[in-house]
Amino acid sequence: MLHDALSTVIIQHLQKTGKMPFSEFMRLALYHSNIGYYQNALRKLGAEGDFVTAPEISPLFSQCLANQYLEVQAQLDIHDILEFGAGSGVMAVHLLKQLAQQNQLPEHYFILETSPSLAAQQKATLQTEMPDYFKHIIWLEQLPTDFQGLVIANEVLDAMPVDIFRLDEKLMQAFVTYDTEFQWCWQLSERQPTHLPSALSSLRRGYQFEDNPYLKPWLTALSERVDRGVILLIDYGYPECEYFHPQRGLGTLACHYRHRTHDNPLILVGLQDITAHVNFSNVAHDAVSAGLRLCGYTTQAQFLMGSGLLSLVDLSATDTVQQLALAQQIKTLTLPSEMGERFQAMALSTHDVSLSGFQHDLSYRL
Repeated sequence: MLHDALSTVIIQHLQKTGKMPFSEFMRLALYHSNIGYYQNALRKLGAEGDFVTAPEISPLFSQCLANQYLEVQAQLDIHDILEFGAGSGVMAVHLLKQLAQQNQLPEHYFILETSPSLAAQQKATLQTEMPDYFKHIIWLEQLPTDFQGLVIANEVLDAMPVDIFRLDEKLMQAFVTYDTEFQWCWQLSERQPTHLPSALSSLRRGYQFEDNPYLKPWLTALSERVDRGVILLIDYGYPECEYFHPQRGLGTLACHYRHRTHDNPLILVGLQDITAHVNFSNVAHDAVSAGLRLCGYTTQAQFLMGSGLLSLVDLSATDTVQQLALAQQIKTLTLPSEMGERFQAMALSTHDVSLSGFQHDLSYRL
């Protein structure tokens, strides 16, 4: 059993160290070779998995990304795309088919994927759907050097391991121990969070929040390896003023198992997704510190609308059933109560660009 095998690995670590920061527990639970959640062969996406992403909901999402690629291509003279964690491969299929219709296929479509099972699924899907272009799709295990193109990271940041902190008389940090089961242990913080908000002193004692220790190194690596291009980030999260809202006192950590959401990451190890909302103010700060430029920040709804969502819908060419299905897809992607405002979009770049997806720019909120 995957669950038993992964639990044994983590218990063996704890027998040596006694405790581990939650970020280390989350890293092992999600990314341990072959048996971590994102590394094992269990189905994750779709009705038979644990969650559904925007590209799975509608091809319109990926077609909007294709429009943004064409804008970046025209302004920066780039001809490649790099996708982080391509899931089932469906986003790549819809994006590439949209570009093929305009005779604007990129020279290469790179996929950086650490999961062997997901990579195999992506290869099967793309070879079937894009047989003539398949030789131009290249799978990577690490960032290329001197990359020139559009980088897409859809629901990547939320899956990075985080540490959990709590405000008491002194800053406390969450650790994981083991005694017949995995347990929480709160001790004085061993490290300072990357960024502490100015409003921290006004938050009540017992307030919990997450901090991503992997964010700054990841952005630094992108800055060093992307020679010319735009990095497009789409994820659920908030600017700092909302991330540290007084009513969000238990943080944002969430687990997803068979389309049910709960807040206990210490169970179902290797069988469930573990995520945390993104602090986009931190992303902007660390990106600029790493030498990247902030080109725009907005909601997913505004990003998709600006990227031509409605112009992509040709209702005259569909029957009533298809029209209703398209209308529902658009609602799911854009309504505030669905994904429209819960998900945010941010563009970082190496050079000045103007992107239509960020006409309604909310960068002043960061």
